[in-house]
Amino acid sequence: MHRDDRKRLADRRQALGERIKILRAYRNFSQDDLIRESGVGRNTIQRTEAGETSMRLTQVWKLADGLRVPVTWLLSDDWTWPTRGGAGGGEWPDEAPPKRYP
Repeated sequence: MHRDDRKRLADRRQALGERIKILRAYRNFSQDDLIRESGVGRNTIQRTEAGETSMRLTQVWKLADGLRVPVTWLLSDDWTWPTRGGAGGGEWPDEAPPKRYP
């Protein structure tokens, strides 16, 4: 794998972890709450939030369901907070969480 590809992958792992942490905090979920809501294991959540590992797509789906957001929002390069009635029909908050990534 080329060095630029490794860097891009590491950046995406970090962004996914940050998004999960932000959404978890926004929902007032502890890691235990997210484990219960998503069915994803503690080590996977901890290591993903830390940007240390990649997740299987099935785990990303489970986390998105547990966090009540579309999976595309977790994986997208676009950091736009979805609006009410947007794609996915999720439960949207009135305000976006703080923006951490451009």
